[in-house]
Amino acid sequence: MKRILLMAIVVVAVAFSSIQSHAAIMFQENFEGDLSAWTGKFGGDYSGVIADDPIMGSANSVLTFTEVASKGDIFTVNTFNSASDEFRLSFDYLGLESSCGDGGGFIGFSEDTGGSNYWLAGTEAYTGALGLVYPLQDTGEWTHVVIDFSFPGSMHIMIEDFLRPLVVAGDAFFDNIVLENPQEVPVPEPATLLLLGFGLIGIAGGMRRK
Repeated sequence: MKRILLMAIVVVAVAFSSIQSHAAIMFQENFEGDLSAWTGKFGGDYSGVIADDPIMGSANSVLTFTEVASKGDIFTVNTFNSASDEFRLSFDYLGLESSCGDGGGFIGFSEDTGGSNYWLAGTEAYTGALGLVYPLQDTGEWTHVVIDFSFPGSMHIMIEDFLRPLVVAGDAFFDNIVLENPQEVPVPEPATLLLLGFGLIGIAGGMRRK
């Protein structure tokens, strides 16, 4: 019985460590704190700021910009990679009517903090030219966007309010950014693991009685 019980406990421990090594969510940011998870181009300054939601007011904090930029303005400090090269990026975007039709928010990823640019979503005027997966529109309402993409390497998330003539900064807002691997298994709740352990112990007890 002791041997079987020990085997059951070992199985639970191995299952837990195996599942624990996988994390569906790699990064998430709701901008309710500070920007300590972010840095500027090549580790320098950035114009991204946390501000009140233009629609909800002080009840919600979001990311916007005090200056327009190109080739990225704000980047995650950490890099992210996936064993399967598969990623899913989701976020909320609010675009106000800009003074120039091809300005507005852009989001994508970079191999470093400024040397390479892979844009996933941005103003619809550049959908074809930049091969954007998702065209962002300045509708004056929040839009939830989910983008699946592949990349064989490490990367930083990057965001900007695009630099174009006559564009005024502060017309693009981002919130609730989540980066995950859609093919990896999330860590189960402790209660689930506990039930698994009890189940294995019960099976071990049944085998002993037989």
